[in-house]
Amino acid sequence: IVRETQGRWVRVEAGKRKGWLVNRSLASFVASEPVLSPDDTNTNTNTGNDTNEAGTTEVAEATAPAKRNWGGDTEGASSSFVATIANADTQLRSSMKEGSESLGSLIVGAKVIVEEHSGDRRWLRVRSGDGQVGWIAASEVVNTTSENISSASGAGQASVDSGELASWSLGDLPRAQVRTSLGLAYRSLSMDFSSTGRGRLANTIVETQAMALDGGTDIILRSKGRGLFLGFDGGFRFSYSKPGIEVISADGPIGDIDFSMYETRAGARVGVALGRDVHVAVRAGLHYDVFFTKSVDNAGLLPRESLLAGTAGARIDWYRFLPDVVLTLSGEGQVLGRRKQTPGLEDGRQGDLQGVWVSAGGSYRIGKRLDLSGSFLYGWNRSEWSGASARNPDVMQSSRSDTSQTLQVALAHRF
Repeated sequence: IVRETQGRWVRVEAGKRKGWLVNRSLASFVASEPVLSPDDTNTNTNTGNDTNEAGTTEVAEATAPAKRNWGGDTEGASSSFVATIANADTQLRSSMKEGSESLGSLIVGAKVIVEEHSGDRRWLRVRSGDGQVGWIAASEVVNTTSENISSASGAGQASVDSGELASWSLGDLPRAQVRTSLGLAYRSLSMDFSSTGRGRLANTIVETQAMALDGGTDIILRSKGRGLFLGFDGGFRFSYSKPGIEVISADGPIGDIDFSMYETRAGARVGVALGRDVHVAVRAGLHYDVFFTKSVDNAGLLPRESLLAGTAGARIDWYRFLPDVVLTLSGEGQVLGRRKQTPGLEDGRQGDLQGVWVSAGGSYRIGKRLDLSGSFLYGWNRSEWSGASARNPDVMQSSRSDTSQTLQVALAHRF
């Protein structure tokens, strides 16, 4: 027997046992009329309880229909009934305030269960078909008193059609939203250098692993109907490794090189929502990476260098890929770029420069504003040089392919 509702909690009686349950733990929730106790004095009903042969408690049928609390003066009335969403841009909010956090958007015609109203009857606390609870303005619904739960859902089941929330659980529906993240990453890096020379450093393979600190910010601005959006993102990654890089030549290992890497990225995107859950965008951005050896007089004579690249690509966000999970896929290619190396250690005159970055990741909502995210990033760059090499005098033509594979885990906060 449900005696009372407070937010997502319900006070129940099961025989002589009394206590509180989370409303989602109830397979059915029929509370279309107030449950009366012997203390109720404002109605003429029979409130006696009978015990059946199975030993369970049943509520005796009332001799007169109980009056709905909906029309009463008590704030927080717990009488529940079904209502229909009337407006296209109805926001499910975290509190009884127009500017409070939007938990999502309800579609026109969606059925919701009204569980409570404010004292001035301007706000309703509702439960959607997905089982989520929030507040909406009373002006957003129709049929608030004509259809109660038991008659609307059949067989006494308090339920409505699922799928009526438009990606509410992912925090993607507010008109403006900022998300920041900070996490750790594991990186595998390699450089495959080949040239026309025959010297000790003319052809080398560099392999290493490193831990990294990774952070980022993502800003989304959406149109009123949430069909179009504009996004801005930026981030950094810092890696350090010791003993660092193992340099291997045709004659065998040469030595280890301590190094650090500083990477920054920024971009803007514009996109459109395909249906409720899939958002597609085109993106233009910048990459700026710095490779920093502890000393220029290192075993492999590797130069310190920087890469500045302009990129263009696309991004797909699949909201509700799983409950409370967002899947993100992105890819971009380099459209222009420039690589600089330590003076005196250049591999030649800079020629062709190419780059590709592909990533896949997911985000799981673990709190009201907190997400746990993970991602895999694959990066590939190819550089070509011509002319005499400063660090390999017999080299006149050379190229290098760099690859990186990064696994990242982070916590993200939505504002």
